[in-house]
Amino acid sequence: MANCCDLLIAEHRQTESGLRWLQERLAILSGASHAAAPESADWSSVAGFYADWAADLYQHFVLEEEALFSLVSQYRTMMLMTVEHDDLWVLQTDFEGALTRSVSAGSADPELMRHFQAFQTRLQAHIIEEERGIFPLAQSCLLPEEQALALRRYREILSEAEQGAALGLSRPTPDFRIIETDLSGAVDKPLSYETLYEREHASVQHIRLQAGMKQALHWVGPHQCLFLLSGSVTLETRQAQIPLSPGQCVTLDSQLYFALQAHKDAHLLNFRVWPHPHYIKANSLSQASTARNA
Repeated sequence: MANCCDLLIAEHRQTESGLRWLQERLAILSGASHAAAPESADWSSVAGFYADWAADLYQHFVLEEEALFSLVSQYRTMMLMTVEHDDLWVLQTDFEGALTRSVSAGSADPELMRHFQAFQTRLQAHIIEEERGIFPLAQSCLLPEEQALALRRYREILSEAEQGAALGLSRPTPDFRIIETDLSGAVDKPLSYETLYEREHASVQHIRLQAGMKQALHWVGPHQCLFLLSGSVTLETRQAQIPLSPGQCVTLDSQLYFALQAHKDAHLLNFRVWPHPHYIKANSLSQASTARNA
């Protein structure tokens, strides 16, 4: 039974076949090739073929992002791949402009082949990157039920498109948020935590330790990195006690037992990274399944 990646790879082969068709006919029409012109080598037929091919390519990007990338992003960021899609649209727009001018004039625009080759080269490299990197990653990291969900989403999106539904990709508007915190003042509680940043895979906490406070040895769940901003702290493990000075950073592997003891009021930043999402993965998967089955 085919999975989502197999179907997307099959679409890649169709995309490449269309690129070769366009390359051959554009070369003939622009005079860059002296091969005998096939019957379909005229501006109107090339423009018509391109319109259908471009619609299929956009649909392919939607299928990739909505069916596959949305699930893989729980394990690895897919931001670079979606940015590549955006970059490809820019190159494609440049080519479309040159093609439109060529069709109107009945002769090749001076920039036509340059824009086509730039778009073609980038798209072929993108396909290789997905097939050598992203698709094997998806096969290895997605759970069986997630792979089934990706295939179901793929088929549902394709069915909606066949029924005439307009497909679209959402791009959130980049934003920022400012958080104010005191990273050097007096500490009025033995131990306190303040979350400065948190996402599915990572978090940043501000830890305050009062002078004389000593934690019990406890287990490091996710991988952590502690950065001492101010104060004096001893890091204790089962094997050693290590004094830390402001400006020092220590990495803690998961499954290590450790504790902190403050000799002076201390402020630390605690960076934590989970190999898998730590609190929303199961919920998001079940909610997505419920929504699709509703």
